[in-house]
Amino acid sequence: MIHRPSKETRVSDCYADIIEAVTLVGRYIQGMSIEQFMADTLEANKTRDSVIKNLIDIGEAANNIMQLDPGVEERDSELWTRLRGAYDMRIKLTHGYRSVNERIVWNTAVDYLPAFSTLIRAREEGL
Repeated sequence: MIHRPSKETRVSDCYADIIEAVTLVGRYIQGMSIEQFMADTLEANKTRDSVIKNLIDIGEAANNIMQLDPGVEERDSELWTRLRGAYDMRIKLTHGYRSVNERIVWNTAVDYLPAFSTLIRAREEGL
């Protein structure tokens, strides 16, 4: 479950939220091709919608990290760039929902999330 930043929320909580959401996305699309993902309308877009929901959660957790640890931009530009990208995607998915491109969602899930997860896990170990 994604947490709102508060006095009790820690950066490590947000990292854990990202890892959980990435894991769920991986499970949802496991064994699927892009064609199957795009043709998911028979199942009421459940896979697409589940992936998008978790991308939104990832973006929210990324924003929380940037709020809770504003020095991350100076200390770790690679992490900050990925956090910012995740948050930007969250904004697009949330506010531009009518123009969501399923191929971009798929490419994000397949190409971006595994590397992002690896980076987050490495940073999480350093906490």
